[in-house]
Amino acid sequence: MTQRSETNTQPQVVPRADFFRSAEAYAMHIEVPGVSAEAIELDFGERTLTLEAEAPGLGVQFRRVFRVPRDASMDAVDATLEHGLLRVRVPRQASESGKRIEVTAR
Repeated sequence: MTQRSETNTQPQVVPRADFFRSAEAYAMHIEVPGVSAEAIELDFGERTLTLEAEAPGLGVQFRRVFRVPRDASMDAVDATLEHGLLRVRVPRQASESGKRIEVTAR
């Protein structure tokens, strides 16, 4: 999807992304060709991750907002960029729903 921003003449592109989930973490692989790590902004709001990046060589801006699950731990997010692929890993918090409660007799 491409659209033009009112404040910028470069078209905005919604980057392609793949999502993965394991017992330990959520992961996103986001395609941002032509972008350097310094040109990427990742911001965490209330249960959202916003990606903004500029690819000057391609003349485009990438922008996408992702919803983050409730059990995501935003304190230990890791992001790496390699060959135009941004990998974001968001650890999952331990769930309290499976906790065993000890019963004592009185």
